[in-house]
Amino acid sequence: MNAAEDEDRRIALVTGAASGIGLAVVERLQAEGYQVVGADRNRDQLARLGEENPQVVWQVLDVSSEEEIDGLKQDIEDRFGCPHAVVNAAGIMQDNVPLDAMEMEEHDRIWDVNYRGSFLTCRKFGLAMSRLGRGVLINIASITALRPLPLFAYGPGKAALVAMTESLAGHLGPSSVRVNAVAPGFVLTPPIKSKIDAGLRDASDLSNSAALGRMVAPEEIAEAIAFLISDRAAAITGITLPVDAGWLAGSAWGTYGGLRFSGKE
Repeated sequence: MNAAEDEDRRIALVTGAASGIGLAVVERLQAEGYQVVGADRNRDQLARLGEENPQVVWQVLDVSSEEEIDGLKQDIEDRFGCPHAVVNAAGIMQDNVPLDAMEMEEHDRIWDVNYRGSFLTCRKFGLAMSRLGRGVLINIASITALRPLPLFAYGPGKAALVAMTESLAGHLGPSSVRVNAVAPGFVLTPPIKSKIDAGLRDASDLSNSAALGRMVAPEEIAEAIAFLISDRAAAITGITLPVDAGWLAGSAWGTYGGLRFSGKE
């Protein structure tokens, strides 16, 4: 099958596709009828996913490598043509460590993946989309971009991602390419769940500051992304949509004793 034969089918690329938000996005867009290319650096997990869901094209990718992104872009274009949607879900977390204990190697790796990787993907695929006069780019920001938290590489990197999203929306908008971001709150992804199970994080701490009193499921982030990609959001570009179970609305209530959930003092 070549690109010409498949030109009427919608194509989506999702990075960070092997687990968590990325995998939920793959499954949601596949349900919407997209031919999905799922990219991730976790080769073993991609092999397992390939056995479970062979309809998705699973590709190994380190988003911090411009050479690897170029290779993936060429492969997708050869097989399907330019994607209609690209979701940058690849990212790495940061542990909460004091400023003086943070290693610069860790800082730089977080920026390489979370910011630089998203920028490279947006630039490569966004320019290709602009030549066709269509397409949607989605970046995964974070509530840490919108409120200060003690994550001295992760939060500033996500804030830069918000600014980049807005800049790209202005640059690519005249070519009818839309660029938006989603800012998840505390999402019950495998890394967070493993920390909770190991006693390193308290689930109540992650839930009680949210207006809805709970964490967010990866599928809920995927639902918001599916909306922003769809024609229902055809007039929406340059925004960052929080999907946080109301954490931004409720987090400051601690100053006044906390949120007043029914049945709690």
